[in-house]
Amino acid sequence: MKNNLTLAAAPAQLPVDLNTFKIHARVRIDDETEDEYLNGLIAAATESIDGANGWLGRALITQQWKLTLHAFPGTGKIMLPLPPLQGVDSVKYIDAAGAEQTFAAENYEVVTAAEQGYLRLLSGKAWPQAKSCEPVSVLFKCGYGGDPAAVPFRIRQYIMVQAADMYNNREANLVGTNIAPVPGVDTMLNDFRWRDESDACGTA
Repeated sequence: MKNNLTLAAAPAQLPVDLNTFKIHARVRIDDETEDEYLNGLIAAATESIDGANGWLGRALITQQWKLTLHAFPGTGKIMLPLPPLQGVDSVKYIDAAGAEQTFAAENYEVVTAAEQGYLRLLSGKAWPQAKSCEPVSVLFKCGYGGDPAAVPFRIRQYIMVQAADMYNNREANLVGTNIAPVPGVDTMLNDFRWRDESDACGTA
């Protein structure tokens, strides 16, 4: 599924703020000499678990993604990855004349309360006639919210543990490389890990 996803709007901030991490890593808050480096460590630890390329399979701070499908599904439902889902901004397709169209929101409802959010056709509605071999795109927002405090504490704690390990063992860790979980710490997130089982068309 991740190959069908394109980041449309990145999170506005990291799920762990700098001062909180400094307290965890026992760095003086008023010492700003390594602030850029510390933020880089937080970002690297976050990227290893967040979004389409993160092994957690979830979105943390609010972000916007575009899901591209080969066609409208054969069922009345499109499953959306990277929970938790916040909402759907648009559904676009190419009509028979080759023009891009927006599928009106009054034709479907968005379900965010489920473990994996989705949109489904309302009763009596049908998918529009789209041009063959042209993509269908769903633009959606996901994540726990815009405030780092909305991200579950265990996820934030994991990020701080990973970042602190890189800080204390900087010769063995380079920002921007693949980050291996600290042994034993990855089990902290077992209950949060999401494995998307939807097919390439976004259907259940």
